[in-house]
Amino acid sequence: MHEKKTLQKPKYLLLLLALAFVVRLIFSYRYHFPLQGDAGHYFSCARNLIENGYFGVESVPDRIRPPVYPFFLALAGLLSGGQISEVTYTALNTVADLISIIILFLLAKRFSAIFPVLAIGFVAVSPMWFGHVNTAITEPLSITLFLAFLYYWTTDNRKMREMLLSGVFLGLLSLTRSMFLFFPVILVFHDLAFRLFERQKRTNVITEVKMKGVFLFSAYVLPIFWGFRNLISTGQFSVTQPEVSRFMLWLSIKVPMLDFRVQESNRAFYSLHLVQKLINEKDPTRQNQLRALMDHEFWTYIKEHPLDYMATIPPKLWRLWVEGWLNPYPYGLSPQFDSVFYLILFVGPVLVLGTLGIFRIFLGKQRKQIIYFTSMQVLLVMYVTLITAPLVVDARYSLIPFVCFSLFMGGGIAFIKNRFRDV
Repeated sequence: MHEKKTLQKPKYLLLLLALAFVVRLIFSYRYHFPLQGDAGHYFSCARNLIENGYFGVESVPDRIRPPVYPFFLALAGLLSGGQISEVTYTALNTVADLISIIILFLLAKRFSAIFPVLAIGFVAVSPMWFGHVNTAITEPLSITLFLAFLYYWTTDNRKMREMLLSGVFLGLLSLTRSMFLFFPVILVFHDLAFRLFERQKRTNVITEVKMKGVFLFSAYVLPIFWGFRNLISTGQFSVTQPEVSRFMLWLSIKVPMLDFRVQESNRAFYSLHLVQKLINEKDPTRQNQLRALMDHEFWTYIKEHPLDYMATIPPKLWRLWVEGWLNPYPYGLSPQFDSVFYLILFVGPVLVLGTLGIFRIFLGKQRKQIIYFTSMQVLLVMYVTLITAPLVVDARYSLIPFVCFSLFMGGGIAFIKNRFRDV
């Protein structure tokens, strides 16, 4: 007990935050990377908010970006004197990154004494984490919002307050990463059905329905409001464009293409050739064409060699970690490396929590938790396979990271819960 109280003192969190801040400060000073086209668009949206009170870019009125990040960027610009620059962008990402470390620390404290120090220590110094402060765009804020949602969703004996806050953070997350628009429904149906199935005599159905209603309302009120805003300004009801329309396009075009047969005999070298061309290409139109070809090649390779790809993930992780110290810039490796990078970048906390959760569930032989864990995996794998993965075309957002995300998220939620009756 003494060890637990000692390791969970706030001074350890402060020391880890100081270490993380120093590492990110040195990295930001040492490395400077050209901003992507997406970053330029977010900058334009934020500048228009500050200067004209108008969201979006007038020259491209039909291109609607997820709005949360530009709003935060505009707020950071106002706090820094009305100027939005690369420094503002890096500062916002650093603050979001440090907040995510605090939330991860609080999550880990729920079930372990030593784990918070080890986990946050890893996050503080690993290049797979601090490398995205000035190379990624919306990822730091997305991680923070996701962990905030996870913190309230996994609170013991959830009440209306926890359901409301978890829904608010998930709604904000869906306006940063539109893939989460479908996520609240999956969670509600699974959680409600499992409670009613396992504890029919002890479950207050009316209370459960009210709590889930509060969660759904708080999760969707902001996206729906934003959809109507877009309907008024552009004539099209869309929460984030082009993700929603891309999903409909996938239904009509991409599904029949999953049966195609490969004609090229040297796919690996061809993929590396595409990567090299993409690195050297300056024309944005040609870059998009090369990304589409890379996406086609990557999906084909996964479809034909799933076992081979999964077997090579551990050495890829090790090589990526080593290369991260030598060159923390995440892009320009290969489609497979980028996918693994995104897996660690976005779901690193869930990956660690989920690993411990799997050991706790199956080694502890807690049958009810095994049922809950397994059923959640089935639903989430279906979710990421049928809905999330087709929404994106960049190779970094491939099927494998999202399937891993679904598997480990269930384990993490189950592990954070010390008692099954509080799931």
